[in-house]
Formats: sequence, C-alpha cells, structure tokens
Amino acid sequence: VRDDIILTMPGQLAFEPDRADIEPAFDLVLEAVAAVLTAYADTQVEVGGYTDTSGSMVRNMELSVQRAEAVAQRLVELGVAAARISAKGLGPLDPVADNETEAGRRLNRRVEL
Repeated sequence: VRDDIILTMPGQLAFEPDRADIEPAFDLVLEAVAAVLTAYADTQVEVGGYTDTSGSMVRNMELSVQRAEAVAQRLVELGVAAARISAKGLGPLDPVADNETEAGRRLNRRVEL
C-alpha cells in the first residue's frame, strides 16, 4: 500500500525569481518537515522543483533542478538520510496558476515534496 502526501511550498516563501537559494523563512519550514521525516524513517521523499515560464526552457529546467537539489541537500543537512530523498526538476511543467500575472508566476515557482 502506498500513501502519498504532497506538500507544496510556493515561491514567495521558497525562492526569489531566477534563484535557487533557500530563503530564511523557507528554512524554518524545512526544519519542521525534516523533524516529521525523521520521525517517519521509512518514508521516501521526492523533491520536485518548478519554475514559472519566464526565460528559456533550458534555463527553467536547470533552475528547477537546482531548486530541488537545494531542498534535498538542506533536508540531508537537517538529518534526513540522503538515500531516502530523490530530487528532480520539472521546470514550468504543471503550473498551478496563470503565468501571465506576477501573482501566478510567484505561485508556479515552487517546490513539492
């Protein structure tokens, strides 16, 4: 039996545009996530990084990978076993909001666990 839980962290909390550096407020969220993941040691974690549609597809794919890897690395630093985590970049695929507005683009710059 497989139980999936999706935790979405929108870009206004996680990342500045065109950056993969974890923002301080996002780090607090990751600390809480790491504590839960540590308590459930059998849980596998997939980190998916996303971007908005600004810029080229190549850049967006690179940036989404960098975001996913930054979050995965931070979870490892917080005590989650690296073997439990996989990271992948999904670029601007599967938007959750309209990329024509700044508010929508901000929502699409996200990480999902």
